Amino acid sequence: MKRNLVLMLASSVMLMGFKCAAFDAEKAINELQTILTDNYAYLHDREQSAVKLFNTHESRLRDSKTAKEFRDNAQVYLRAFTDPHLNLGPYDCDDFSVYPNRF
Repeated sequence: MKRNLVLMLASSVMLMGFKCAAFDAEKAINELQTILTDNYAYLHDREQSAVKLFNTHESRLRDSKTAKEFRDNAQVYLRAFTDPHLNLGPYDCDDFSVYPNRF
């Protein structure tokens, strides 16, 4: 379930970066919240309210000007859930959740 959620979040937000139209943060937020609500089994099983977590990060998400900036802000938001299985991609080399393998 969690693996599927990560893949869906990654592919969904990745596709937003390929659109020719200007980035729409409101649409991206709605898509992220819908996917999270519909697919994340532990959304309401948190010490902190999911609504409170979103409210804490909402302004940064809304202020995102590009898909990359939104992904970066959304990754910070999802880390607040303290679930290492909940991730958002695609990743770049500066992302917290990426550990390069040099071997």
